[in-house]
This record gives sequence, C-alpha cells and structure tokens, in this order.
Amino acid sequence: MSSRDPAWRQLVKSRKFWVTTAVVTSVSLIFYDWYNDRYASPATRYTRIEGDYQISVKKLRKIRKEFVRDMIIGLKEDDALPQSAKKSKLKMLSTNVRSIPTGLEKGIFYTLDWGGSNYRVLRIEFLGKKGSTPICKEYKHTIEQEYQKCNQASTLFNHLAEVLKNQLIAHKSLNSKQPSNQKYPIG
Repeated sequence: MSSRDPAWRQLVKSRKFWVTTAVVTSVSLIFYDWYNDRYASPATRYTRIEGDYQISVKKLRKIRKEFVRDMIIGLKEDDALPQSAKKSKLKMLSTNVRSIPTGLEKGIFYTLDWGGSNYRVLRIEFLGKKGSTPICKEYKHTIEQEYQKCNQASTLFNHLAEVLKNQLIAHKSLNSKQPSNQKYPIG
C-alpha cells in the first residue's frame, strides 16, 4: 500500500477489512435468519423447510435398489467376518431360520424384547391346529433408571432375568397344562 492512496483505498486493500466485513455479514445473516424464523408462523416455517424433506420417486427407487443390493450382499457374507472386511454397508446377521412355520406348531413360546427403557415378555401359545389363532399375552416392564445406566452388564441382565422369572411365576396357572419340568423356548 502506498502512502499516497486515499484512506478508503488503503482500507479496501487491507485483509483485515475483508475478514471483518465477512464475519460481520455472516453474523448478521445468521441473526436475521434466526429472528425471522423465531417469530414466523408454523406454516411459514414449514414452507421454508418443506423442500428439504421432499424426495423424488426416482431417488426413492435408487435408494431401495441400493438397500436391497446391500442386504443381499450382507446376507451372503459370513457372520464371523469382522465388519471392516465386509462388503455390505449394512450390518447383517443370519437368523439361521431354515424353515417356515406350517401352522401346526404346538406349545408355549416366550419372546423377549428389550429396547432401552422397556422390556417386553410375550407369551405365545400355539394350539397345533391349522388356521387357529395363537393365544398371545404381552407383559411390558419399564426398566428403572438405575438399570438403564448401570456400569455392569451383568446387573442389567440379572434384573431382566428376574423380571422373566416373575412373569413365568405369574403365568403358572396359564402354564399348568404343561409338565412341571417343561423348558420354554425363548426367541
């Protein structure tokens, strides 16, 4: 910069001027956007973001095709492979289910579902008659905070086992048709 340039020209040539201008402009735009959004009606807010949540049928079909392709690849891969060695982007585990139910199954089965804060015990009794509807009873248990955030997995699993035990005791009259030494399959 030459000392003969007018002050405004020296200012415009300075890097500090442009950095300061960029920062002030950015902050102003952020504040303006925040202020307008904060006091806008819900309909206006929705209109502003609506386009961000729309997806074309063509794009959906492409996503579906990729998803199905990754599922097929994932199911063909060996479960023992480390995730880093797998070709599928999806974490796929084989269920080892080798046959489809016929509808002639008979007996009592328990299914357990643990989803973070809830634990469900589902008792299903199959009657062994084709076309018959299984008898289902669901028991939902909210897992207490102390077990949701415990340091030892064994503490949580002991609690879940205790809940299951209590449900089996509560089902004693329902299970009275079964031999006393009956073992129940759990899925």
